[in-house]
Amino acid sequence: MLIPCCQIRLNVVRRILPLSMVFVAMISFNNVSLQFVGVAFYFVVRSLTPVFNVSTRNKPWEHYQRWE
Repeated sequence: MLIPCCQIRLNVVRRILPLSMVFVAMISFNNVSLQFVGVAFYFVVRSLTPVFNVSTRNKPWEHYQRWE
């Protein structure tokens, strides 16, 4: 069985590399943080992260939204 030849496109690598690095950093920091905090606290913070992200994402755009 032969492995098919693949092409490495630099424009795709440049777009994907930052996301890959953030993913590796996230996994690393998650493992390090578990050394310093309890698992229960970790899960509480992890479950509140989407709420925090949505609330902080919408805050800068509040003055553009009109709810009449």
